[in-house]
Amino acid sequence: MITEEIKNILLSKRILREDPVGAIWIDEYFDETLNGLEVTDTEIMVCNSLQRRCSCASMRNKKIIILDNYLSELFIIFNQILCNEKDSKYLNPLFYKLMHEAYFLNGDIKFAAIYKTLMTNKFHETGKMKVNQLTRDSKPQYLYAQQTFLVMHEVMHSFFKDSSESYRAQKEAVAAVLDRIFYSREIGHIHMVSDEYLEELCCDHLAAISTIAVSAEHGHCSEMDAACAVIMALHYQFLLLCIDRVVDDNYLSDEVGEFAVRVSVIRLFVSNYFKVTKPEEVNIINDHITYNIKLWEKKYLEPFTTFLNTQKLNQIKYNKMKIPNEEIEKLKIELTKSFLNQ
Repeated sequence: MITEEIKNILLSKRILREDPVGAIWIDEYFDETLNGLEVTDTEIMVCNSLQRRCSCASMRNKKIIILDNYLSELFIIFNQILCNEKDSKYLNPLFYKLMHEAYFLNGDIKFAAIYKTLMTNKFHETGKMKVNQLTRDSKPQYLYAQQTFLVMHEVMHSFFKDSSESYRAQKEAVAAVLDRIFYSREIGHIHMVSDEYLEELCCDHLAAISTIAVSAEHGHCSEMDAACAVIMALHYQFLLLCIDRVVDDNYLSDEVGEFAVRVSVIRLFVSNYFKVTKPEEVNIINDHITYNIKLWEKKYLEPFTTFLNTQKLNQIKYNKMKIPNEEIEKLKIELTKSFLNQ
């Protein structure tokens, strides 16, 4: 059992929010999957924090999977915008909201305040987005699989810590996939990710397979929808990472490049899985995935690129704004309170 003391320690550096998603569905697969992998002394802790970061921690001989439901909450919104044309108008205000939060977490209070004002103005223009509510009895198209994928990715980190032999075998298999994709006749083998980051791809691989199987078993979405959900989850996280790196002025970092490889490779992982398990349906599933990726490019990547280009120009103007230190401290207190009251 995770005590309040452990919970307070693990969440001490996060800004916690109310959690409208909760731990629905997790008990359907969590213990069963851990038993299947022979991962012991592992529990799950659910939170909802501004950091929107899932992780795997170890404390007092116990491994703890932290599911940050702010990611789940954002996925609900992203999925709804993806599937409903009328909700596309909320995307730009959402970008301003995410920039506002990222600047605050990065310690840039002036820009956090500026982007909060911009966010508020944008939402005044569009109105508040009506988000479809989910319950345990509802059958969402994507969220069940996406939340499962977030959990299973962290479970796989635990699994590899317990089984170095399994990690070594998975690492060789994933490295072979990367070589097949990125091999150049002129250059030879191209190292697209660091050895350390390779573990992320290994976790993606097994987490995707587990998620598709779990989704089919419990029937909250089809295997095809589960496959698309996993791929969209990484596409959404890529957008969030880009916002974080733009805010800390590190947009061209290796992390962004390596995550872009994850986004590309996950599709091959999923396709290879269906070639083995459902060879007669693999073309239909791949076409469905292609359709969703193109939809994401049109609905997210294009407006996001335009948004970032606009912000680069506007930030020259914002940098010239002077705010006294005492006002910065007041803004910091007000912004902190606003996050706690969300």
